[in-house]
Amino acid sequence: MVAEEAQSSTCLECGRHLELGHRVIEGEHLGNLSLEGELVIGSKGNFGGAKARAARIVLQGRASGFLEAAEWLRVEGQSKIRSGAKGMKLEIQVGASLEAAELLHFQSGVIEGELRCATIRFDGPLRVGPHGKVVAEKIVFSELTVDSGGRISGLGEVRELEAKPPTEAGVISTLEPQ
Repeated sequence: MVAEEAQSSTCLECGRHLELGHRVIEGEHLGNLSLEGELVIGSKGNFGGAKARAARIVLQGRASGFLEAAEWLRVEGQSKIRSGAKGMKLEIQVGASLEAAELLHFQSGVIEGELRCATIRFDGPLRVGPHGKVVAEKIVFSELTVDSGGRISGLGEVRELEAKPPTEAGVISTLEPQ
């Protein structure tokens, strides 16, 4: 429990420093971040620390460090992530794109824009919207919905919802629903 106007606090149990507010990065940010609010990396912004953790992350620019989104990571611009990301939900809006060099691992995803990466893993459902495009060397999912007009290209691996070995694997190349 902290005062309503507090901007930061320290966890009494583990001693971790907590930033309670929101942060907007418009230029270069080199330190690590741990926020309980929202992190916005603007279109000219670059997160250059090793790791940023926030409840919600809006990505319009670049991230050289690893991103962790407790609730969601929403891509709104022409964005790049070098060190990977994980979280509950990945959202890529119409007209936005995300290019990632390392593993992306989310519970669910809604791809309305474009995603290009080496490996993407969704433990739950993945939906590719009518303007969505996913190009990946490997796509792991438990449930896939591709709206008419949406496209997927890459090696697909279906996982059951429980943590069991894969039940089906195959190559998906430019899948367009009828």
